[in-house]
Amino acid sequence: NAIMYGYRASVAGSSLNIRTMGGLNQWLYSGTNVLDVPGGIITETMIDNWLTDIHTRRPDVKTLTLFGASNLINRINQIAKQGGTLQMSPNSKLYGMQINRYQGAVNLDLVDAPLMSGPYLRGWGWALDLTHISLKYLRPVILNKGVNNYNDDDFIRDRIRTEVSLKVSIQERHGMIRNGLA
Repeated sequence: NAIMYGYRASVAGSSLNIRTMGGLNQWLYSGTNVLDVPGGIITETMIDNWLTDIHTRRPDVKTLTLFGASNLINRINQIAKQGGTLQMSPNSKLYGMQINRYQGAVNLDLVDAPLMSGPYLRGWGWALDLTHISLKYLRPVILNKGVNNYNDDDFIRDRIRTEVSLKVSIQERHGMIRNGLA
């Protein structure tokens, strides 16, 4: 969760300095490609204008992946249903549509992100250019075997420790939707 929701901080203690990294939320929140939906009802025009703005800033961006809260993804599906026409075959067993890609100036692949289902992130989404995001190990992975084991334990505790960060290149290649409640 720290990679997604973390905020950068540093606390100096008497024997230990604690540092936390900033996650995607902190990095994108004040960025250039933020769609802050007034009134909480996102519309097709808002999405199209937002994608056009991203394309204007970075014409080389062709596809972004939108990791969004369930209600945001559902709202985008509702927009498609309202404007679309369904053609059914007589043998069909399902009715309706569920889209996985929103086509605009920049294509938007839709991914339902269950970790965004809490009360504070309803209607939020991150549009990411996955080719410009990577994990960076700041310290090597360390395996500590037999940590805090007691004589009456029927198991062995091991601990894996590392320090990683998220490298997100070129902020203008990514975007964020806030308050897009359905």
